[in-house]
Amino acid sequence: MEIQQLRCLIAVAEHGSFTKAAAAVHLTQPSLSHAVAKLESEFRVKLFYRSARGVTLTPAGKLLTKPARQALSALENIESTVASLHGVTAGAIRIVTSRTFATPIAEVISAFRERYPEVRLRINSPQSESDIYASISSGEYDIAFARIDRTPPDFATQILGVETLAALLPPGNEPYGNHTELTWAQVSRLPLILPPAGNQARMAIDRVFAAHGVSVNAAVENEDYASTLDMVRAGVGACLTPGTISRIPAGVRMKAIVPAQRTRIGLVHRPGQLAPAVVAFNALAVEHFRELRTTRATSER
Repeated sequence: MEIQQLRCLIAVAEHGSFTKAAAAVHLTQPSLSHAVAKLESEFRVKLFYRSARGVTLTPAGKLLTKPARQALSALENIESTVASLHGVTAGAIRIVTSRTFATPIAEVISAFRERYPEVRLRINSPQSESDIYASISSGEYDIAFARIDRTPPDFATQILGVETLAALLPPGNEPYGNHTELTWAQVSRLPLILPPAGNQARMAIDRVFAAHGVSVNAAVENEDYASTLDMVRAGVGACLTPGTISRIPAGVRMKAIVPAQRTRIGLVHRPGQLAPAVVAFNALAVEHFRELRTTRATSER
């Protein structure tokens, strides 16, 4: 068994696709498939179910991913410790982020890669906020981009900015004319595509609507944000999105919701000393969001 095989196992588990996993670990798809097949042969178990809809873990695969993650985490901790002897120019940073965060996060990562090309980045976007905090608490990841208004008390946070919610409407759907803003009551009457009941994001959405004296009209429940955007474009219904979203599907229109629902977003990590590369990443993120706020304030004058 080799470390690269474990990286392939985790990549396929996280991306649900051999093609996407191969791109994530910088291998060709045949090379990644061979690594997984070799691992299955060594363990004498089937790790993935393969179907037209994608790739999912078998019970054996689910059982093995946890120790595989722990092994990779231990290795990366060793690499980070060694890297700390050499400053920021080496090592790895493990970043976890919400699936709905948009442009600013990608820009921070791009700027960091340009400034510190020798530092490896591993990025994951779990389904829920609780998974984000669990991955930081366990040490599996170093730092998170998260909504920090409800951050548990045993984490260190650094506020980056404030996010507002907006509505995305399907092409040709103008139930309220050409208004650029909608009230919460108006949004509540739209057929919405929302996360499933019980999902943390859904519970937060339900609380917001309840605070404004209305309830949601959940026409479709869907946990995957990317496919939700596809359904909005196809005319299935409207959805809620962070106002910072960078890629609005063709024909889809964004409407601000008033009064604005503001949520603080920021960086989250475990208390204590951070590796130099993580400290540098934090500083760059704070700098980038400060410049972003300045640019927006100037454009709104």
